[in-house]
Amino acid sequence: MHDFAGKTVFIAEVSSGMKAFSENLIRELERYGCEIKTIAKEKLQISNAIDVIKQCDFAIHMLSEQDRFTESLEETQIEQSVKYFHSRELITHPSFEIFAWYPKFQNNKQFGDAMLPNHVYNVQQLEEVELLRMTFEEFKNYIFHKLVDGKEEPIDGHNIKGDEHLHIYFIYDAEDREFANQYVDFLKKRGFTVVSPAFISDLMEVRHRHNIALKNFDLAIIFAQNAGINWINMKIMDVLKSPGLGRERDILGKAIFAPDQMTGKLTSNSKGFDIISTTSNTIQDQVDLFLKRKNLR
Repeated sequence: MHDFAGKTVFIAEVSSGMKAFSENLIRELERYGCEIKTIAKEKLQISNAIDVIKQCDFAIHMLSEQDRFTESLEETQIEQSVKYFHSRELITHPSFEIFAWYPKFQNNKQFGDAMLPNHVYNVQQLEEVELLRMTFEEFKNYIFHKLVDGKEEPIDGHNIKGDEHLHIYFIYDAEDREFANQYVDFLKKRGFTVVSPAFISDLMEVRHRHNIALKNFDLAIIFAQNAGINWINMKIMDVLKSPGLGRERDILGKAIFAPDQMTGKLTSNSKGFDIISTTSNTIQDQVDLFLKRKNLR
């Protein structure tokens, strides 16, 4: 059984379409000993949300696809969470974390090419917020694990060999695994330690390994052959946010390997990434071009 006794969680006010999810999460957290803080309980205005948030260890926001009024409701509360995150009062809750959940239903393809709502896209850009796109049950499971134990453990030794090696985090989606494996094999033959994403059913473990890899890489390559542009943009933000995970080493390079038709859709967030076309060049040419730009060849 979970035991969250002593943890205080802020649950943001939500739109009508998200109330059932919010109420379900509150019931389960309270059942396991969490103290729940909401604006409604404290009878405060949305603009004063920070007065509640600063009493908490975690802030949870649930995002919808509703109208502009709802966007304003959600964004205002997230802004207050971020404001507290950066405040001097944070010493009261040094491990304060902010989570935002945007639903992925079982019949939807995750991170497809459909445009994200503006307010969800804006949240995606925030370094201080961990945006989670998954089913509600997966989301609850992830939050429960975080509440029980937010500590991270090192990746198994067969992935991380030691500081004397250059580690490449080669990030790709499951649908591109066949293509990606060719690159991973090539990089390993060149002497690099390559870490790849985990494709297992335990979402908590997947996220855990992803965050550990983001903390330890020297070079990051986002590879997409069939994955959608939203998926690429999400991974770009993950890499950009990696210093906030407690990195202790410099980032030597980061790149996006993708077909020409995809690279033309990249946002301004890709600035600082080397863009390597996979359309015509061989794998060796693509890798050599990236390494040469980073003075590693």
